[in-house]
This record gives sequence, C-alpha cells and structure tokens, in this order.
Amino acid sequence: MATETCKLCLKNDQLRNSHIIPLFVVDYIKRTSSSGYLRRAINPNLRIQDFPKLKLLCENCEQLFSKREKLFCEKIFIPYLEKGIKKFKYAEWLQYFAVSLAWRTAIVGKTAHIKIHPHQSQKIDKLIQDWANYLLGNTIAPISENHIFSWISSPKLLTIFP
Repeated sequence: MATETCKLCLKNDQLRNSHIIPLFVVDYIKRTSSSGYLRRAINPNLRIQDFPKLKLLCENCEQLFSKREKLFCEKIFIPYLEKGIKKFKYAEWLQYFAVSLAWRTAIVGKTAHIKIHPHQSQKIDKLIQDWANYLLGNTIAPISENHIFSWISSPKLLTIFP
C-alpha cells in the first residue's frame, strides 16, 4: 500500500480516512433524525451515509484523537443531549479534544482561508504547529486559549468547571 505523510506527526505511513467532525456526532445525527439518514440542504432528496473524511492521520495519531473523542462522547456529549446534564468537570482530555478539533479544521480550511487572508499564513502555520506539538505530547499546553461552546440551539447552558 502507498504511504503518505501524516499531517500531525509528519511520519511517512499509511493514512486513515479521518473524520473532521467526529464519528459519534455523525452517528447521533443519524440516530436522532426523522429518517435515520443524513441529507444536505443543497440536495435534500439525496441521502448521504457519512460526513466527509480525508487522509490526514496515520493509525497512531488517529488513536490519539480517538481516545479523547470517546471520553468527550461518554462524559459530555451524550449526558448533555440525552440526560440534560449541564455541568461538567474539566479534565486534560477535554482540552486535548478541543485542540484536536481546532487542529483538524485549521488543516482542512487553511488553503481557503489563506486565499482570502494571505497575510495570516505565517500565523496559521505557527498555530497549527503549536497545536501539533501539544497533541503529540511535546508541550504540556498550547500557547492559544481554547474554548468550548455548545453548538446545540437550545436553552440548555453548558458549564465546564475546574
């Protein structure tokens, strides 16, 4: 099989088809939709099976993300949506999960963003590298602040405390 460079660890390896939005979100949307399927606003009659995936990560890096995604799903996502729990205790894995999402979206959106704002190219590269160092365990915290906001349009408030 062909190998490519992992976008996180930069090692040459076989890359996985990585979800940008974690699979548990896709599964939840499908499970709670009226039809059991995903649809796009542009072509609502066409059912889709999954959100887009890209060859981003090697198996080892995929597993780094997967561990924290599982914790987020079990400790925050499902309790919040299905049990109405609104307060959660902060832990290191939560920051890791937030940074992993920010890193993925930055990797995927970088080219389009730089076309509009070319002067921000170096800043974006520095931030992506900082996040990568944190995600790989090379630093104890990223230099940027990271925040999690509830994306669910509901009157519920999500509170995470130390």
